[in-house]
Amino acid sequence: MQPLSVFVSSTCFDLRALREHLRSEIAAWGHDPVLSEYPSFPVLPDLSTVENCRKVVRERADVFVLVVGGRRGSLDPATDRSVVNLEYREARYVGIDCIVFVEKQVWDLLPHFKKNPDADFSTTVDYPDVFRFIVEIAESTKWIFPFSRTDEILTTVTSHIERRINK
Repeated sequence: MQPLSVFVSSTCFDLRALREHLRSEIAAWGHDPVLSEYPSFPVLPDLSTVENCRKVVRERADVFVLVVGGRRGSLDPATDRSVVNLEYREARYVGIDCIVFVEKQVWDLLPHFKKNPDADFSTTVDYPDVFRFIVEIAESTKWIFPFSRTDEILTTVTSHIERRINK
């Protein structure tokens, strides 16, 4: 069995424990977890953060796991989009399998945001851009998995990897 490279895209600081749990499990399955905060993430010093992340998505990712929580994350000054948003767009553009997860409490507020985008949702999301990103995702993918616990993500990712390997 050829190990797969699994790129995990999310904001880092608020989802640190979740990211570590995903990294640990993906490695335990014998696959290559690709997460930006680890030394195994290739960094080319001449590239910006965004350019580097997009390059790694293009060149290393067999599977792209997107986890959206309540934070927008760092913005790319050139596009005014979050780094996570640009990683996702790159994965879609090059045709990489994308598995999308949204924190359940954020997902549950999405219909309220759509009805009243000017309401204050700051107890759950730091910027309305989080909701706008989820709406964009929903327009480009058929499946979004709400989650409350990391094991819900792991179950879905495991199933996807197994199907991919057994093709």
